Amino acid sequence: AMALSLDYDYHAIIVAYIFYIFYDKPILGAGLGYLSIIKELYSCLGFAMTVTYNGERGRQNKWINYLFYPVHILILGILRFYLNI
Repeated sequence: AMALSLDYDYHAIIVAYIFYIFYDKPILGAGLGYLSIIKELYSCLGFAMTVTYNGERGRQNKWINYLFYPVHILILGILRFYLNI
């Protein structure tokens, strides 16, 4: 990951491997994964989401899923244009 300049360097590889090893024990895997990325400031949010995930897919809204990305890119483009960023 570091040689290819990927995001998160080696931490993402370690976390993915820990999640794979402890697939049947999500609390333990999440705890160990959290310890490996504790230097990341916002890792608490990801840790909380991992621990509280129940394995079921949540309710989906088709139009929100389709429109979110292009609409937010359009908003950012408009802001960039008017604010000269």
